[in-house]
Amino acid sequence: MKRSGKIEKLVSLGVLTAVSLVMFVIESQLPPITPFPGIKLGLANTVTLFILHRKAYKFADAVLVVIVRVLSAAFIVGNPSVLLFSLTGGISAVFAMLLFRMLLKGELIPVTSVAGALAHNMVQVAVAIFVSGAGVLPYIPVLILGGILSGLLTGFAVSIIIRRF
Repeated sequence: MKRSGKIEKLVSLGVLTAVSLVMFVIESQLPPITPFPGIKLGLANTVTLFILHRKAYKFADAVLVVIVRVLSAAFIVGNPSVLLFSLTGGISAVFAMLLFRMLLKGELIPVTSVAGALAHNMVQVAVAIFVSGAGVLPYIPVLILGGILSGLLTGFAVSIIIRRF
């Protein structure tokens, strides 16, 4: 890759990181979409899913964007638990989405998105168990349903966006 190509890619990753961060901040300011805490659409993860399905980017690019977004968000919202929960959930989601993207040969983006949402939720449950005990276990079915619905929604949105490119 030529030097100008590397710079363009770096700039595009910076823009995608900023978009992801803005989506995270906006979503964190919205009222809850359900009476169950912690269930979100995962709008910031649409950027990760987009990166994973574009040939111009590599898996490491998606991981980098997640890490920079989570670190930046932790500073913006000033909540250290964002680091613990979002970083573990975000990294696990990227790995799950990569695995499903490979298994599905890039097709069925909504299924890949659901896999990422479920991985994110289950790893966050594991962290919550580690931090506060097994009291969160009854919450798992709600998180699974929330992950499926939010994953499908964001996956369909990314499918439409990718088709437009």
